[in-house]
Amino acid sequence: KLLCVDSGEATNGAPANHQDAKLFVCRLEKGKRVVHSTQRARKSYAFIISGKVDAHAGILSGVLDVKGTELNERDALRVEGEEVLEFVALEDAEFLLWDCTNAWG
Repeated sequence: KLLCVDSGEATNGAPANHQDAKLFVCRLEKGKRVVHSTQRARKSYAFIISGKVDAHAGILSGVLDVKGTELNERDALRVEGEEVLEFVALEDAEFLLWDCTNAWG
């Protein structure tokens, strides 16, 4: 599960950051997956703290395999123009995920 630890709005006890952005942290066991839904006009950034994950991005039609990317410890990924991100742990993994506006460049 993605845990929101910082947000531009009060979300499940996460502190507000006064930005249109959310920061999530996730710990996945090998073989587990997590899906994050966002809006096409937003950008997402992922940073792998430890382990290895397979990241897919796609649209809500259920096509989640348009850009499969294997990410290892200390790898990063920027995704824009997609509505769904899926992360599958290839081994036990921890990662950060930012969901923010296009204004972040």
